Amino acid sequence: MELSPRTSSYSVNRTQIAVRSQTTHPTVLPLPAYTARELRDLPIPPRDWVFGTFCMTEAISLLVGAPGSGKSTYALHVACAVAAGQDWGGQHVPIPRPTIYISAEDSKMETMRRLAATTAHLGIPENTLDNIHIVAGQTLRLGPRSGGGTPSQNMVHRILALIEKTGAGLVVIDPLIEVHDADENSNDAMGRVIADIRRIAQIGNTAVLLIHHSGKSQGGAGDQNLSRGASAINGAVRAIATLTHHTDEETITDNPGAEYVRFDIAKANYSAKGKSSVFRKETVELPNGDTVGVLTEKALSATEDRSIRSYDLEQISEAAANILTEKISINKLAAQAFAQNQELFPGISCSDQTRAPQRLRELLKTAIRKHPTVGSKTMTIFDDVSAGPSGKTTFVDIAPPG
Repeated sequence: MELSPRTSSYSVNRTQIAVRSQTTHPTVLPLPAYTARELRDLPIPPRDWVFGTFCMTEAISLLVGAPGSGKSTYALHVACAVAAGQDWGGQHVPIPRPTIYISAEDSKMETMRRLAATTAHLGIPENTLDNIHIVAGQTLRLGPRSGGGTPSQNMVHRILALIEKTGAGLVVIDPLIEVHDADENSNDAMGRVIADIRRIAQIGNTAVLLIHHSGKSQGGAGDQNLSRGASAINGAVRAIATLTHHTDEETITDNPGAEYVRFDIAKANYSAKGKSSVFRKETVELPNGDTVGVLTEKALSATEDRSIRSYDLEQISEAAANILTEKISINKLAAQAFAQNQELFPGISCSDQTRAPQRLRELLKTAIRKHPTVGSKTMTIFDDVSAGPSGKTTFVDIAPPG
């Protein structure tokens, strides 16, 4: 059979590559690869969710919040709920799994107080306590080391050994800043820190929840840019949630004087974002007289259930500004918004989109009322009014006059 010039050239090149590889790298093996057919024929197991659709086996999730927002309290509640196989905070826990809580900021004694208060508050059964493993008062360093020191791989191996010993299905690291000494604003350095943590998740076959501080961003609930430091952090994790102070007086009716925080999924690579949750901060008094903070989920009011996160309001406004090159009816805009993000229209099916314009109208008015800077971007969005005697449609600006 006579080879075409293209095939012959290709074969020669392949031979040259093989000869050169054997000469310079005699022991190098090619990367393992699968054909699409081989992958298609493999059984595909369902995703192994550990805590709602926020924490998943072999993946890293990130919880971001300002100091004092209750991040550590929330994280310890998650660890206890997963260990008990107990739904909490609007998230489903499919099965109980041992958990590891690495308290890199608080002392062993303070972590004991928090654990005692949390288990009592959640009603964690006595036989579950052996499933919760606490690491406190230890120095952990992952990623690149400044000034030398013990290589981070030793710490990765020690954490993996603890996972193997306990069978942990969830590892909480609280907070991220305390387990490395890399430049937090360096994408290269933080990329290597996250790479170590990804190895822990994937080799350990466990979910990892990182607790992280917010930066100087003016973003609000559900804004993944609330996270401080290098963008490599947000890029590498698979899910991001924010915990922010909740002060909307219209939605706080049970105890207006209490302090509330709000949980929002900001990034979800493997699932829909889901609904927000609101928690009231409370205290539990221990037998020794100490009081420790806990969180109690507050049932969402009808108004809250229909509300949308401020970050999504910005997305709506930005999308509208990009779409609108001329006056457009709310009906047409709603149809486009529905096609792009059906999560903004809960309870509205693909077969019944007649209520979508009203829903979008509510969202835009909420954006204007609560977020003046966002509202200014919606000035080009117009509402349809029934056609007059002339048969011409009148467009009315739904935004308040400037």
